[in-house]
Amino acid sequence: MKPIDIEGSDMMPNIHLDGEKGEFVFEGKSNPYNVNESYAAVLNYIQKYTIDPQPLTTVVFKWQFFNSATAKIIFKILILLRGAETELQVKWYADKDFRMMNEKGNELKELLGINLDLVQE
Repeated sequence: MKPIDIEGSDMMPNIHLDGEKGEFVFEGKSNPYNVNESYAAVLNYIQKYTIDPQPLTTVVFKWQFFNSATAKIIFKILILLRGAETELQVKWYADKDFRMMNEKGNELKELLGINLDLVQE
């Protein structure tokens, strides 16, 4: 799958999807008006990727902020990848003083039982 780069904005993060390398990166803020429409292409790409994934899949989240609707998208992304035949590695970057963001990373790790490394900056 050819890589896709989506340039971020005030409402959406920078997104890098690389199915050839098994790397997915989300960085910035996510507060779109219509989260389902905004992330439709991302979910479609990842769903196609799960059909024939790389042996190792790495997902990097470097959030400054995300709303509750985006939290559901993050959950969907990780559920899709967790169900694929790949070793899933998630890196969750958070400012050490941003308690909510650290808690969200830990919640996902516990809820989904995934390999999630919380990296405090």
